[in-house]
Parts: sequence; C-alpha cells; structure tokens
Amino acid sequence: MRVLITGMLPHDSGKTTVALGLARELGRRFKTYYFKPVAGHSGWYQPETLGFSMETGILVGHDAYVVARELGLLGELRLVNPVDILTMPPDPLRHGGSARFYLSVLSDVVSQAVLVRVSRVTGRVDEYLVVRENIARLNSVTASVVEALIKRFGEAGNTVFRDATRSEIAGLLDSEDLYREVDAVYGLLNDYDIVLTESYNNSSAPTAASLDADVVLVAAPSKLLIYDGRRYKRAVEALSIGRRPWTVETPSVLEVLGKPFHSMDIPYTGGEGFNEFISRLSEFIIHNK
Repeated sequence: MRVLITGMLPHDSGKTTVALGLARELGRRFKTYYFKPVAGHSGWYQPETLGFSMETGILVGHDAYVVARELGLLGELRLVNPVDILTMPPDPLRHGGSARFYLSVLSDVVSQAVLVRVSRVTGRVDEYLVVRENIARLNSVTASVVEALIKRFGEAGNTVFRDATRSEIAGLLDSEDLYREVDAVYGLLNDYDIVLTESYNNSSAPTAASLDADVVLVAAPSKLLIYDGRRYKRAVEALSIGRRPWTVETPSVLEVLGKPFHSMDIPYTGGEGFNEFISRLSEFIIHNK
C-alpha cells in the first residue's frame, strides 16, 4: 500500500509530523518504508542537519533523518532520500551589499544551494554538485562549514564531486531523467507492506510515480485532509498538462477536488491526544486501502 503525504503550505504544514507519527505506529505492525524523493534544508536555519550529515557521512536533512531513524533505515538514506539540497544564506555585504539583491537570493532555493547530493540508485554512488558561485557569497563561518562537509563526504569511497553552476542545478531539478531514476526506487520496495512518500513544500507530488498512491494525506496546520489516491492523481494530471506534475501546487489540486472524503483535526504534538489521532488515522488508512 502507498500513502502520499503532501502539504497545503510551502512551509510548516505538518507533513513530517504526520509521517513520523504514522511511521512509528504502522512500523509496529507492518513492514513500513519512508520515501522522501527530493528534499532541501538550510544549514543555517536547521543546524541540526549539519550534525546529522557529519554523523552519517551523507548529506541529509531533518525529515529524512528523523523518520528513517524511527524505522531503522539510517543505513539506507540513499534510497530513503535520493536527492538532497543544502542551502546557506549569503553574506549581505557581498556583491556590493545590495539589500534588494540579498532578499532576492533568500527567496530562491537555487540561488542559495551550495551542495546537492544525487544518489544513483543503480550504482550506489553519491554524486555531489558543488555550487562554487554560491559558496563565494558566504561569510567565513558558513563557508568553512560547507568545506568541512565536503571533506567528510569525501571520506566515502563511493563519492564523486563536480562543480556546477546555478543554471545547471536548476536544469537538474527540472530534469525528467532524474525523476525517472528516482522513481526506480519504488521497484525496490515491493517487499514492504506500506510505503509512506512525503512530498516537499506544497508540491502536489514529488515525482510522477508518487501519484500511484492508494491514499493521499494533505496536511495543514491543525487539520488533515484525506483524498482517494485515484481521484487525486487524475486532478494532478489534468492540471499538469504541458508541464511537470511536481510543479503543480497542492492548493490548486484541492480547488479541483473540493471536499475531501474524510478529514481529521490534528491535536498538539507530544500529548495523548496526538497519539490517539495517529492511531485513528492508521486504522482509517488500513481499512480503506
């Protein structure tokens, strides 16, 4: 069974909170896998990810790390999360100190990307794209962190580094060939009872194959909307004619679908109410597959 978890908002929808809860609950009873095809994280705003990456020897963000740890999948991070992007904010005094330029960079992922990991599923090779033109914008503190990560990742025998420009990174992240390769991971997961796929930001689906879900969970602050996977896929395909499905934002899909076939209030995390919510959600998913 496949479950796709998406979010209504670009940030802080609660996708990973729901995914982690489900992984913990379903993992007790079923062979469960977590898949985060594409991820991005800030080395400044999420400093814990730097520790995770140094510990594991592979570039990894918060979401993939914490859910993989819950399911005992830290040794499979390359499959759990084949593509990961590390961003760092630039020094505001670089390049003439233009405040307008600085703010424009902060609003764009590619303009802040300093390292991109692409794990090749077939050859089990980690390819790191080093964006030197963005590293040149950093101050000495953040630049030294990036160089330390590069040194750490280079200790592995299956690692390849190459320099890449911003335009090359943008092209890669829109490459159908890359997403087809990422989707090949699903073919390796046939032995699992349940696969939880988490999208990124408010993208309706991280890859084309992720739309082959039985159930779609849309997280929003305090609310979870539940949709039939087939209906959701048809809506995304209709909206993505002439473009990639992962460029369609979740709110656009919900405008087409209308009312979900089920919804649940999300309690505050850390209490018994949240545990009960996850238990009820798990039972709902199992009995509606």
